[in-house]
Amino acid sequence: MLLPVRVLEGEGVSTGMVALLADAEVVLAGYHVVPEQTAPAQARLSFEERAAGKLDEIEASLAEAGAVVERTLVFTHDAEQTIQRLAAEEDCAAVAYVNPAVACDRVLVVLHGDEDVERIAGLTAGLVAGRGVDVGVLAVTEPGGTVGSGGGPELIQRAVAALEAGGVERSRIHEMGMATDAPVRDITLVADDFDATVLGERAPTLRGLLFGEFDKRVIAESLGPVVVVRREAEPADGEP
Repeated sequence: MLLPVRVLEGEGVSTGMVALLADAEVVLAGYHVVPEQTAPAQARLSFEERAAGKLDEIEASLAEAGAVVERTLVFTHDAEQTIQRLAAEEDCAAVAYVNPAVACDRVLVVLHGDEDVERIAGLTAGLVAGRGVDVGVLAVTEPGGTVGSGGGPELIQRAVAALEAGGVERSRIHEMGMATDAPVRDITLVADDFDATVLGERAPTLRGLLFGEFDKRVIAESLGPVVVVRREAEPADGEP
């Protein structure tokens, strides 16, 4: 799990996020965006000591909760590009975006589009199984339409099966469906009743290029932490 933190802008990791990642292998990535005219190496000379002190605090809280932590510090001109590069280099299954959360008792899993349901649910199970966390499984469809080849109910069944296979008690899994033509708005409204949200990374689209990628818009409008499960990398030509 990649955990990017804007380490010099007062951004921290809340107790709820620490609880969510307590059983995870975490790459803690402190980063600071510098102006185009400033060389990242120059910024490192000026700010590395202060940034490292903040990372020390976050790393200690994660390790105390039980997470296995690696850390890195990056000064960059492009935050999102750096986050995606680190996630690929470290082979992270997901990226956790910080927002405040005082607890981690309820997690929302969002199924929308053509994401890998088993991958999303399996990662969620790895985070919460055996810890008394309730999981809401929300399938989002367009009005009068379906999501995925089998429709919302079929996706929910697959997610529930993957969660159970990962050790989540059936009594703690709650099924939900929603038809909406404003998915970002309505997903974040539902997410307000949960401590954290898990959703899948979407393939790039022209709409995403014009209006912002779906997962980034959900992150921007959510009150709590959001975990984005990365798509599996496409194999190179000739590879299985």
